[in-house]
Amino acid sequence: MKMETQGHQCIFILGMHRSGTSCLAGIMQAAGVELGEVRRSSTHNPKGNRELPAVWRLNDAILAESGGSWKEPRRSLRWRLEHEHERDRILSGLGRHSIWGIKDPRLLFTLDFWTAGLSSYRVVAIFRHPVRVAKSLFAREALPQHQALALWSSYNQRLIDLYQRRPFPVVCFDAAAETLRRSCASLLVRLGLGDRVDAGVAFFEEHLRRHRDSHGAAETEEAMALYRRLLQLPALPVA
Repeated sequence: MKMETQGHQCIFILGMHRSGTSCLAGIMQAAGVELGEVRRSSTHNPKGNRELPAVWRLNDAILAESGGSWKEPRRSLRWRLEHEHERDRILSGLGRHSIWGIKDPRLLFTLDFWTAGLSSYRVVAIFRHPVRVAKSLFAREALPQHQALALWSSYNQRLIDLYQRRPFPVVCFDAAAETLRRSCASLLVRLGLGDRVDAGVAFFEEHLRRHRDSHGAAETEEAMALYRRLLQLPALPVA
């Protein structure tokens, strides 16, 4: 049975690892979106990844059940009744709030599992240049560049596929600081959080946006073609 969300707003925050999802989630949380007891600091992110451990553990379990992992995501998912029970427990806890959200890069592949438990929801997303993501993944995971770029393509092709199925607001994390702030402010207004825009965008700190160099790495044509497609997506499509 789907959880009834009438009078409440659920938001899923999508995007590849190391692509600004933590920043966007933090902006939304500062503007009033309830995320639960998320991580607010970590070794590779001074402000934390803004993820619920229970969410990414469940997403990992779903990917593993489907024969994959976050490094080898699967589009065709399998899950068991116990996974549904854990999902519903998480959703029920967050769903007490008038506006709440979930952020985890794995959601790009597990979104259908989560939305199966909801009567309605909204989606927002963010993306970043593939080389910048590859450099950040190498710093965090020692992931080889060719593997990181292939993974970037897999995640962002999924983002485009989901967008084509049901358009949603998309933010470019590579934008100049002021442009990024304006994009996030427009997003907050779109979500009905116009009275908390200043508090939201104040979360963003330019000096924390690392790995800004997009040169010096082997780029795949597939990744760059996808990146150009992402840049062409309307930032705030008509709902």
